[in-house]
Amino acid sequence: MFTKGLRTGRRLPVMLVLAICLIFPLVFGSTTSSGLVALADEPAIQGEPVTGLQTELAAAFTQRQAMGLPVPTVTFSAKSDGVQGFGAQSPTQVLAMAGKTTTITATTIIYFDGPKEAGYAEWPALEISGDLASAGTAPFSTGDLTEVIRKGIAEQNPEFWQQVEFGQEARRYTIIETLVQSAPSESLLAGMSSPGAIQGTSSADVLMGFTYTGPHIDETREYTAELCIPIPWFPDPCYEAFYIKAGVELDWALGLRLPASVTMTGPDLVEQGNSYNFQTSLTPQDWDASKYAGYGVAAENGNEFVLTFKFFAGVKMRIGGFETCPLPPGVPCYVEIPQLDKSTSFTTPFGAGSSFPIPPIVIPLYSIGDSDFLSFTASLTITPQLTSTEIKADWHTVPGNDCYGSGTVTYTAPGEPVDFGPVSICNLDNTPTTNQAQVELENFRYYFNVFTLTMGAQVEVHVLNLYDNTFGINFYTLDLSKFFSSLGLAVGDHVQCDYKFICGRTLPTNTLLLTTTTQDLTPPITTILLPPFDGTNNWYVSNVQVYFTAADTCGSGVDKTEYSLDNVTWTTYAGAVMLTDEGEFTVYYRSTDKEGNVESSKSQTFKIDKTPPVITGAPTVPPNAFGWWNTDVVVNFDATDAVSGIDYVTPDVVISTEGENQSVIGTATDMAGNSAQVTVSEINIDKTPPVVTITNPLPQTYANTGSFNIQWTALDSLSGINTEAGDMDDMPVSNGQLVELLLVAAGEHAVTVLAVDKADNPTTVSVGFFVQVDIDGLLASVEYMCQQGWINQAGICKSLLAELKSAKLAMERGQCEVAQEILHAFINEVEALSGKWLTEQAAIVLKANALYVIENPTCSIASP
Repeated sequence: MFTKGLRTGRRLPVMLVLAICLIFPLVFGSTTSSGLVALADEPAIQGEPVTGLQTELAAAFTQRQAMGLPVPTVTFSAKSDGVQGFGAQSPTQVLAMAGKTTTITATTIIYFDGPKEAGYAEWPALEISGDLASAGTAPFSTGDLTEVIRKGIAEQNPEFWQQVEFGQEARRYTIIETLVQSAPSESLLAGMSSPGAIQGTSSADVLMGFTYTGPHIDETREYTAELCIPIPWFPDPCYEAFYIKAGVELDWALGLRLPASVTMTGPDLVEQGNSYNFQTSLTPQDWDASKYAGYGVAAENGNEFVLTFKFFAGVKMRIGGFETCPLPPGVPCYVEIPQLDKSTSFTTPFGAGSSFPIPPIVIPLYSIGDSDFLSFTASLTITPQLTSTEIKADWHTVPGNDCYGSGTVTYTAPGEPVDFGPVSICNLDNTPTTNQAQVELENFRYYFNVFTLTMGAQVEVHVLNLYDNTFGINFYTLDLSKFFSSLGLAVGDHVQCDYKFICGRTLPTNTLLLTTTTQDLTPPITTILLPPFDGTNNWYVSNVQVYFTAADTCGSGVDKTEYSLDNVTWTTYAGAVMLTDEGEFTVYYRSTDKEGNVESSKSQTFKIDKTPPVITGAPTVPPNAFGWWNTDVVVNFDATDAVSGIDYVTPDVVISTEGENQSVIGTATDMAGNSAQVTVSEINIDKTPPVVTITNPLPQTYANTGSFNIQWTALDSLSGINTEAGDMDDMPVSNGQLVELLLVAAGEHAVTVLAVDKADNPTTVSVGFFVQVDIDGLLASVEYMCQQGWINQAGICKSLLAELKSAKLAMERGQCEVAQEILHAFINEVEALSGKWLTEQAAIVLKANALYVIENPTCSIASP
């Protein structure tokens, strides 16, 4: 057996045997042909060479055949831990794909019809010499074994050499090579891809647990030679001549492998901005050897529980099918421990009622009899049950995709779907080319949380061959699950360790990836950023600078933002927008994301009024010509605003206080908060009439022979006197005017003064006085009137004076009646002359005075 892989070791004599018996004769031997040989045009090689030795042999045989030389029939075959054939791949490729420490067994069978086919006249002697054992064992040294073989065959088949000439027999050589390839490095494993995922559903194998493999030491060489002769009653015409195995072999393995299949499902299509739950289920599995090998895990015959041990050291030899040892008696040629294999294959225990196939522990308590005749044994049985009702895995979204979220999934029953999530669909990096959400399951852990010990009794009874029975009963179960669970014992992703306990991950990757297509149907959201209102009632009173911000949360990202003043013509937003026009108008805005989703246009109404209102004010009644009022003044304010309208204007203001050049301020405020003022001034109010005082005449009786100057004063301290006028007996008089009472009729009289100030306040004051007349006063009146021209004829004057003098004389004589008659005649003459020779006023005064004298005589006379 040729071994490659771990290390080469000492080259043993079997190599010499092959060199002498096979390789040299084939390549350099005689060209003599004989008997049954493969013709040049017939295929001499069956199967594909795998190992280096097989490749060299194949090249040599092909060369000989091309030269027309005889060649043997050669069969190449190889297998790797139960995997038959490699196709177009080399053993190294196969081993690398397996991803584990793997043993390839290559078998080469060479069949010679006779020694001439190998280039010999007869088969050469078989020389074996050298140290065939490892250190610590007895050396094995021999010389020519040809005669030993001949005798051995003759002892087992005495007629054999009668039919076949010794040294000319057909021979079949079997060469077995063992190639050991160590597990690939972690970098190789890291480069292997995990099972792919499809949208909607993804399935993968997972493997939890561990496998510890031994050193895989196989420093042995095996050589088998067979003699071949057709024997009608033998199915195989070849007979083992000898078998040699020499060297050292050591191997062991320990493992607990828990395979399962996991399925993850989710929606085929998800929408950005939403959250979804995904679902997963786990089904326990029982893998075969090829399944394990395919993932780079030690095949171990497909066992889930692995416990094996194997050891060999020395030289093992058979001649003619019988084992022999040429060493002294008592000295072994080899030490061999038969392979121990307690490995078991089972479906991963999971869920209620499942358990590892651990055999009961039987403790004998009492036994009688130990013969085949009678035996009785009573034992205590302890049946452990170990399983899990909880397998956990971690889930998370794959960075760089349009989703986020993470958590833990707990499987509690085989094949039962478990919901997990939420998986939030959100294009965090706003990359429009991603458009997918990927969720990954990993880090599977198998928790040992169920552990019970069932106690029972077992009785075995054996009586000859008549009765043989075993029966038992369970009487107590100890549940240690709670305590066991509290330990948190679990195995995670499968690791494989070599004999140096250097461990590494193997395939499968224990990851499950589900890819779901995401779609962005949601347009961005645009927000308008406005400055605070600097006016009232949501009005601005200055230019407005507007900003827009847009967010496409969980979407493909904002491509552009636009604004419009008419919702028809759009402008791409590139920075702050300054609004300067006054009035009330609407700004429309919208955004488009990178997937082409257009936001429905939004609108914002703006109201800008930068112009204050126009306010006017005026009294409701105009002043007089002098600008004065003599009553309360009501000032009315009026305002207009062409943009936002009037919000407030000062109501009517009543000014009741007297004073000059008073003013009042009116204020108007528009709806935007702009304000304006106006001052209404020159408001002059004088409600107090002037003060008028008549100092002359005095309220007394005056003789008509007297006179006085009319005197009055008119004062107004605020607006001042506008006009002042006097009259006496409704006849205008002036201030300071001389009043000759000779021209005034006897009786009551009044002087009235009317003063009006500039505010049109009037004041009227009257002073009454009385004028009395006697006969002398009447004479004096006529004389004065004649002087003043009231009587414009001297003759008339003389006549009237004459009459009055006559009347005076009568009065002086006491003739009052005569005097009265004269005075009546005087009245008649005055009336007759009125308007002719004397003025009407003169007539009025003289008549009144004459009547007064008549009525108030200065003598006692009777009335006429």
